Amino acid sequence: MIRFLMLIFLLLCSSCVQIGGDRPASHHYLLQSMDSETTSLSSKSLNIELKIIDFPGYLDQKNILTYNQDNSVNIASSARWAEPLQDNLMRILRKNLYILLPEALISVSPWEQTPPGATQVKLLINNFTGKLGNEVDIDLNWLAEKEGRTVDRGHFVYRHPLGSGHSDLAFELSQGIEVFSHMIAEKLMSY
Repeated sequence: MIRFLMLIFLLLCSSCVQIGGDRPASHHYLLQSMDSETTSLSSKSLNIELKIIDFPGYLDQKNILTYNQDNSVNIASSARWAEPLQDNLMRILRKNLYILLPEALISVSPWEQTPPGATQVKLLINNFTGKLGNEVDIDLNWLAEKEGRTVDRGHFVYRHPLGSGHSDLAFELSQGIEVFSHMIAEKLMSY
């Protein structure tokens, strides 16, 4: 009798799984670097260390998070980042800086050893998402230190019209990183 009940239970469970149907297809997105044909700003040999001091925990997840019109959040069920967003951001920023400053030695903290005499660029990410169909919102504070003292600091904000898709979000976030990369590269050349 127990075997019969177990068999019926298993049949019911398998039918429940089938009733749910196919899962929606997941789409994975990455931030993109600037065009490698972009003209470099300087051939000066620089030592640079990039470091994120703070990244919002609610953004640090696989599923893409966006704001709704009422400022509540929407966590996409089928749109995901192909790699952790924080890692993708640092990889693209580094690549952009290599394009703009091709002779620079750039390390990413804490994974790589900092070259001696490096200018440290510390980032505090306040926001790195947007409202689909409205605008992208990048908001970060940055600090440049050399030999233990602050040489510069600033607040970078990038807001731009945003289409209604997650691919639009990935594209506009990439554009914002490109604008920031140009700005910080120009600053780094002057230290």
